[in-house]
Parts: sequence; structure tokens; C-alpha cells
Amino acid sequence: MSGFQCKAFYVGHDRCGMKVGTDSLLLGSWVSLSETRQVLDIGTGSGILALMMAQRLTEQGTANAIVDAVELDTAAAQQAADNFAASPWTDRLTAIQADILQWSSQTRYDLVISNPPYFVAGQQLACEQRQQARLESSLTLAMVLTRAEGLCSQQGRIGLVLPLERLVDVSAWADNNGWYVARTLSIRGRQNKPVKRVLIELTRESIAPDHQTLTIHDADNQYSEAFQALTRRFYLAF
Repeated sequence: MSGFQCKAFYVGHDRCGMKVGTDSLLLGSWVSLSETRQVLDIGTGSGILALMMAQRLTEQGTANAIVDAVELDTAAAQQAADNFAASPWTDRLTAIQADILQWSSQTRYDLVISNPPYFVAGQQLACEQRQQARLESSLTLAMVLTRAEGLCSQQGRIGLVLPLERLVDVSAWADNNGWYVARTLSIRGRQNKPVKRVLIELTRESIAPDHQTLTIHDADNQYSEAFQALTRRFYLAF
């Protein structure tokens, strides 16, 4: 079976269009869980982000926390359900096979998190599953943000990982909808390389923004101390 082993859980991903990658591991390690009891993961895929949220909520002692994970693709949703069932947090995690644009919930979430399709449609990928997970064909960034807004509590937050060039789109959406870019973490592979990814946290509250940068590898091509410190609770190597 193809998958990824974290310290506290295993993620099978052989039935998913997108495999476990650094983007999700960074977002799941970084996003704030302060005053968070209900989490929604949009487009969960293998369930990696939802599992990370369940682990962190348990570690911080948050009672009665729940993590719901919605996935359109039937095979991926079943794999997420299997991964949840094999984890230590089965009572917190729920995998839901549904179209997020049609799905409704009575719950209003303290955090809506997503590693969404973030390349604009136009190219054609060989794998239909990967096409759906990677490209904005049936689910655009604006759709993700609008659905996340509707499912957030009044104090809720939205957490995303995107290519740096999409930050301007998120900022424009926030400006037009009464939200604010509260935190960002720009990610570069090495010190002499340009930033390629950005982690984003949105709130309805206007606060002084916190913008930081993280470099994954140091000059010796080893994982940097900052990267290790951020992801240590998940990576086996640290």
C-alpha cells in the first residue's frame, strides 16, 4: 500500500489524485487552533489535514473537538474514512463524500482549512483524479472561500496553502467580503530561491497582520531548524 507515515498515524493515499505532500504538512503544522473546537477540511483527499488537526486538538486538550472532512471523489473519500478509522482519533473524525458546493451543515466551524485546487484550468492532466484535485475546473478558489465563509462561525478562521501569486486573489476576495489576511507564512525551498508557496490565515477581525517567511532547506541541503521546529510533531525524521 502506498502511503505516508507520520509519528502518530499512517496516511494511505494510493486511491487519491493528490498524494501527501509538503504543502499540507506545513499548513497543518502552522495554522492556529486557538479557541478551536469544530474544524472543517474542504477537499480532504487522503485526510492528512484532518488527521493533523485531530492530533493537535487532542494534544492541546481540547474537549469535544470534532473534525469534519468533505471530499468529492468517492475513492478518495473512502480512503480518508479508512485512514480515520485506523487513527487514534476515530471519535473526532468524520469523512463525508459530497460536493462542497451542495453540502450543508448545521455546524458553524471555528476553522475551515483547505489545500484547494490552485492552478487555473487550461491544461489537461492524464489522471482525472489529479485533474480534479489540482486544477480549478469544478471548484475555483473563490468558490472555496465563499463556501468557507458560509460555514464559519462568527469568530471562525480560514486557513489555506496556495502558490504565492494567488495571495493577491485571496486578498481581493477578503477586501470585498469583510475579511482580513491576518497571518501569512511565505515558503521558499532554499535561501537563494524565490518564494513559491504561501500559507494564509483569514479572519473577520481586523488585527495587525503577521507576515513571516520560512526556508525549508539550509545551506547544507538539510532541513532547516525552523522547518524541523514547525513540523516536528509529525515528521518521523525529526
